[in-house]
Amino acid sequence: MTKTYHDISAVTRMLEDRENDLQMAVSVGYTLLESNDSLRNQVTTLEQDIEQTTELVKQLKHDLLLKERLIRFYYDMDLDASPTEPKQIECEHYEQKIRNLEYENRDLRAESVQLKVEAENFEHQEQAIVDHFANALAHANSEIENLQEENEKKNEENLKQQDTVMRLSCEMRDVHRRLKELKKENDELKILLSLTGKTCHEYETKIENLERNYSECLSKLHKSQQEINAMQKTLLPSSPSSPMLDMN
Repeated sequence: MTKTYHDISAVTRMLEDRENDLQMAVSVGYTLLESNDSLRNQVTTLEQDIEQTTELVKQLKHDLLLKERLIRFYYDMDLDASPTEPKQIECEHYEQKIRNLEYENRDLRAESVQLKVEAENFEHQEQAIVDHFANALAHANSEIENLQEENEKKNEENLKQQDTVMRLSCEMRDVHRRLKELKKENDELKILLSLTGKTCHEYETKIENLERNYSECLSKLHKSQQEINAMQKTLLPSSPSSPMLDMN
């Protein structure tokens, strides 16, 4: 039992040591990450410093070159102004330089004027191109608006035509229904007319029979009246005539 307890204690201490080692490793890892971030920031800063230093060196080289040219220019002027040369030659030399500078100035002015004219022409051409494209764009927009209006009108016409088609379809259905009703009524009327015609024929036949019977009865009545009148004359020669005799 004591051995088992010691084993458990040993394992527990081992686990605690392992946990401490892991925590230390994590801490070291975070420290290394922070160090890497710091180093990256330092590298970025150094790169920026190098770029700025490079630009500064370029600028200093350019300034040194300009200063060197100025020094040479002043040195040449000092050589030209040497007291060993005659003043007349010095004046002619400077006059020649002035004339050369004037020629160069005229050439530069002419070139400047030419460049200005070319720039103005280029600006005019550019403005003309811009105006052309602006007009083309405005024309295209106008055509698009017209097409949209025509499309809207066509859509409205299509809607109206659809309404008309629906209305005509309803009317056609009503017409077909009415035709069916009229056909049914016509068939019923034909049947009724046929029956009525048959009934009328029967009535006409009966009327003819009745008229014929009436004529026969009337003939028999006349004959009976004549016989009665004859009998009355025989039996009662002096008696007044009976109302039955006046029925004829």
